[in-house]
Amino acid sequence: LRSWKTLHQWLEEYRSFRIWQERLRQDVRLWTEQDYKDSTLLRGYRLSEAVQKMEVHEALLSANDKLFIRRSLDLSMQETNEKELQRQEQLNALQKLATEESSRRKAEEARVKTRSNSLRLVSLLGLLALSFAIFFFSARNQALQARNEALVAKNESETQRSLVSSRLSELLGAVALNTLESTPQRSLLLALEAHNIA
Repeated sequence: LRSWKTLHQWLEEYRSFRIWQERLRQDVRLWTEQDYKDSTLLRGYRLSEAVQKMEVHEALLSANDKLFIRRSLDLSMQETNEKELQRQEQLNALQKLATEESSRRKAEEARVKTRSNSLRLVSLLGLLALSFAIFFFSARNQALQARNEALVAKNESETQRSLVSSRLSELLGAVALNTLESTPQRSLLLALEAHNIA
């Protein structure tokens, strides 16, 4: 009974293979009639199924069947390779764009940093110039104030000297008048000196 079950399973598998093989032969005829155009070759699930069947039942397939499956497989691999190449080219282009963007961003950051440093330097120089201006203005004001104070002191000194000279001249004149009769010569010299001091 078990033998019958195994035999029945084999017959079922063989019948399934023969149905598939008939469909394959129709595809091969279409391929031949269409002058072996790539558009009539197997793709996707049908190609995977054909490769599996060929691995298991290669002896039952004709040379033309095997050629059709191999050509379908070659085309599928070629298309996969082309897609992979396209994907790689796109990936390379994206990496190039990312690298360019990264370089541009770094250059922009460097430019902003340089501009920021330049602004800091200009601000620092401006503050330094302002500090020097305030210092020199203050020093100039102090110098002017000292000069004015010196002038005031000089004027006061000259005023004091003038007052002293005037007082001395008056005293000499008074002494000259008092001594005029007793010592006229001396009185005359004192009067001259009083005149010169005044």
